[in-house]
Amino acid sequence: MDDIKTYCILDEAVQLFEKYVVTSRVNTDAAVLFAAMTWAQQVLVTIPRMLFTSEETGLEETGKTTAMNVTAALSARPEEADGTYAALRSALSEATGTPENSLRTWTFDAIDATVFGESGQNAGSNSTLVKLLEKGYKKGAHDAVSVRGSKRKLPLFFPVLMTGKGVSLRRDLRSRTIVLRMTPGKPARYFSVREGEPEARELGQALGRAVREHLKEIEDFRGLGLHPKLDARKLEVWEPLFAVASALGGQEWLNRCRDCFETLALSSAGVALTPRQRVLRDAAGALAKIPYKVIPNGALVGRQFAGGLALADEVRRLPGYEEKAPLGVAQAIAEHMRPVSPRQVRFGKEVISGYLADDIRRAWNAVAPEDPDDAALQEEVNPFDVREEAAA
Repeated sequence: MDDIKTYCILDEAVQLFEKYVVTSRVNTDAAVLFAAMTWAQQVLVTIPRMLFTSEETGLEETGKTTAMNVTAALSARPEEADGTYAALRSALSEATGTPENSLRTWTFDAIDATVFGESGQNAGSNSTLVKLLEKGYKKGAHDAVSVRGSKRKLPLFFPVLMTGKGVSLRRDLRSRTIVLRMTPGKPARYFSVREGEPEARELGQALGRAVREHLKEIEDFRGLGLHPKLDARKLEVWEPLFAVASALGGQEWLNRCRDCFETLALSSAGVALTPRQRVLRDAAGALAKIPYKVIPNGALVGRQFAGGLALADEVRRLPGYEEKAPLGVAQAIAEHMRPVSPRQVRFGKEVISGYLADDIRRAWNAVAPEDPDDAALQEEVNPFDVREEAAA
């Protein structure tokens, strides 16, 4: 007798997601597992953030916002977090006052435009939102506010969905975030308010009921040992997804969650570099190909100095810069080096504008994603591997 596949609501959620969003299977699986996880937030100790992003694509749509909206519709009580800080505090306060219905999933569209900026270094004007993003991944996180002269705690421990084109996140937030890189494509169906959203919300409610039946199992789940690289912060970020994968989908979905982890958390090919990251990476790489000038005197004597035009000319040889003149590349480097400014240094009779080599390296290291060499998968057999070998 042929094996009959057991029904799994996660598979049904994948089918719905693929109807409205064009993306890879690991992106789809990760989004569905994230949505399922939002229904279990009351038994979790950490909750990751999820970012839908893309490279610059001109006028082509990559479906970031649609992907976020479909994920949100499948999630527990989605609400927008992109209003004023007062509106957000009011909504957070409401969650505190209704513990019987405290589940929330916050969404924020175009985070690069209004919060951290393209460089990822902006402080953000909405301090409550920034705290929700950065502190709210851990159970017990809260924001202290003053109400009529008395202090009050607003809970921040909620899942957050975000979009951003070429967005760069501050280091502490990036380490708490699962990044899904979107590319252009035409979905089978448009995610309409009249039909698509109600369909997704109805399935989301069913997903919530399925999760509630397994809350104890999800609460007791431990992910340490499922993968050689699943530890420390990566364990905190991914364990909730592994927990719902195991509880709702068994061995098959444990394997699929592992595929998501390997591709999204460990593979350098899955990391979307922002314009700032790309320019700084290329400038740092070009340092090895241009002749340094050693500063001859003054407070910076002996320091290695890179002339701005020489640096720009070398970067311009790389793919993606061919159409830019050297001065245009130099301007791009100067923009992305901020707050570090070019220095004017005298070498004999010549005054050259450029940067200390260490300043360029520091600027790149400050925004660089994890070192792909450190993220390489181990080849040894792991006795706790979640995969099952097919019977001979």
